[in-house]
Amino acid sequence: MKATIKGKYEVSEKASLGTSLFTLSAAAGDLRFKATATNATFSPGPSLEGISLAVEKPGAFIVDVNVPKKDVRFQFMNMALVMNKPMNIMYMHSWGDNRTTIDCTTVFDPANKVLVSHPVGSRACRVKYTYAHGELRNTVFEPCYDTGKNTWDFALTRKLEGGNAVKGTYNCSSKLLGLEWSRASKTDGTFKVSASVNMAEENKAPKLMAERTGVISSGVCGQLKSSNFGLKMLGVPIKRCTDAQHEHLKQQPRSPNGGGHLYIFTYSVSPVVFLAKARGGTCNLADSDPPNVVLHRAHFLLNH
Repeated sequence: MKATIKGKYEVSEKASLGTSLFTLSAAAGDLRFKATATNATFSPGPSLEGISLAVEKPGAFIVDVNVPKKDVRFQFMNMALVMNKPMNIMYMHSWGDNRTTIDCTTVFDPANKVLVSHPVGSRACRVKYTYAHGELRNTVFEPCYDTGKNTWDFALTRKLEGGNAVKGTYNCSSKLLGLEWSRASKTDGTFKVSASVNMAEENKAPKLMAERTGVISSGVCGQLKSSNFGLKMLGVPIKRCTDAQHEHLKQQPRSPNGGGHLYIFTYSVSPVVFLAKARGGTCNLADSDPPNVVLHRAHFLLNH
């Protein structure tokens, strides 16, 4: 079983305190479940504020429930061939404000695709063209035109080595200029930092955002690849070692770290520190267990 935990922290001049958002998602068969909470959920006391729940079958449907607003949003996806070109169709309906939108994305080739979005009942339409340049398609240009607002949006993304990417955006209607840096890793998850400035404001104060996504895995042998806090939350079982692996561990008492370096894992860190860590598995928001509990767990995992 694999689960993903995602943290997001935003700082702006208008807000006296930063805004935190945490998302926990887990897969069960063909379905994927997701729960989201914000700092408003826990401060000044536990409440339903900021909580949303979702269930998804990738490529088929998404049902998203906003708990405090008692609102439900439905998304249904399908694919059809139009002139031998694949077209992805998405139907979205929001129950609360009775709004329906239909998106159609046509992929002409790996470097070119077009998205057309139409809110049902209006004359507006949004058309976005995506062009990936080069043999490796590391540069992506995305102009977008909104017929309802008669405005353009632009995005330019450059993929770099090591899973790094830089993206710049500009929204002509809101005069919002954005710059984003992200890094994706199969082992450490995804880390993203972005800044945006409203060019229409006189002071042009930037809005900063940090986002961190990590994977919690249950496939471990004698050690935890994810935090004990995350496993406790999910009730993830620990996979036992085979007899051969168990004996190998017992015969290697002099090299518990495999000959590499030892690093300190920090508990009880603040959300800002947790999100700022570009490398996963180095710190946790939870409190550490007492030493006797940690030692008992280590001996139990080694012997069982």
